[in-house]
Amino acid sequence: MKPLFQTNKPDKFTHDYRFKLDWMRASSDLLPSKTQLQSYLDEVKEKTETWIKSLDDDDFHSPETNFPWTGSTLLGRILYSLEHSRHHLGELNGELRRRGLPRIKWSYFKK
Repeated sequence: MKPLFQTNKPDKFTHDYRFKLDWMRASSDLLPSKTQLQSYLDEVKEKTETWIKSLDDDDFHSPETNFPWTGSTLLGRILYSLEHSRHHLGELNGELRRRGLPRIKWSYFKK
């Protein structure tokens, strides 16, 4: 299964495709490590950059029909996806904080 931003249809996505757990109910010892999460975030960043760099101006302005809640164009979907991933990073950091664990520092612009 691929992450949603790489699919062309919402029905091709599952929330647990990577870590296979319900993170809201899992005990701390079952959660992915900070290193695993950082690795995943870096992978998402790389895949997102590759995806965006593969597009041309016509692609950016093409109608978005598969994910209409993200905007009317593919550019809208890209911007939505970037913001949505930050939302999930916030969720992860909130959960790490709640469990007394160190948080993840991550930026799209980090080299």
